[in-house]
Amino acid sequence: MDASTRPAQKRHRSAAPIAAALVAILLTATPACLASTTEHAPTPTPDTQIDTASSAHDISITTVKFGNEGLELSARFTEQSQETVADVAWTIRNTTGEKVFDGITSVADATLPPGDYRVTARYGAAQILQGVTLHEGTKLSVNFILNAGGLRILPRVKGLGARTLPSLTEVFALSGPLHGQLITTSHTPGEVLKVSAGEYRIESRFENGNAVAVTDVKVKPGVMSAVNIDHVAGLAQLSYRDALGQDMRWTITDDTGNRLLEFGQLTTSLVLKPGHYRASATGVTEKPSIDFEIRTGEIQSLVLGAP
Repeated sequence: MDASTRPAQKRHRSAAPIAAALVAILLTATPACLASTTEHAPTPTPDTQIDTASSAHDISITTVKFGNEGLELSARFTEQSQETVADVAWTIRNTTGEKVFDGITSVADATLPPGDYRVTARYGAAQILQGVTLHEGTKLSVNFILNAGGLRILPRVKGLGARTLPSLTEVFALSGPLHGQLITTSHTPGEVLKVSAGEYRIESRFENGNAVAVTDVKVKPGVMSAVNIDHVAGLAQLSYRDALGQDMRWTITDDTGNRLLEFGQLTTSLVLKPGHYRASATGVTEKPSIDFEIRTGEIQSLVLGAP
């Protein structure tokens, strides 16, 4: 928080001189990540305790006229960083749970009556919960330390580079109180995922196919880590002639006859692990099938149906 946004009166650092004020003003602190025990449908459940001083770093109290009391909230990535983080989702609730402020901004500035409040700061999958008490005739400014970074994940087929294919990326915590839990997901290749600093396992799969790739990464606060995940796989491009208007479906089986995939598009692309497969078309007058082999980094174009 720079000098233009911080009150000029009674400015303090969150250290020994304001220890007593912290006890009265900062009630509790609970942060960390949005997580769930459900593997493919994460539900945000912040439930871990942290030390108050690690989340609220700079605190200042300004004397104001009665009726002008309020909270000014901001955040930065680390104690050493100077820039205020943009696009933080701030929510302030009163003791009854009613929202009294809700917005996405770098600095949340809310005029509020004296009382107890619960502040939530969300930055992607990173989250801080903080209780504050606002006293009569004061404006309380708090600068939080998010301790968060970014992940930009790009799934690729080895040897074929990045392609605009539907994918699913899941990020699991390998450190901290949420160890082993699903933190966040993405269906958009190259999307920047905002997470708390720590160690993570990334599991990537293409939605049309059976190829899966896994890698581990360490996220540092205030740093975006770019992760390219290469799938050891090939691409099968399937199409069926003269099936327009018919209830045609594809079935893909492996070389042992196990059914792997089933879908209804006339034309589609599949990312498959190296191996032998059979593609069968059903719901048409003829029920043709074709056997094919997938090699790493190769594209197979397969056409079924009458020319």
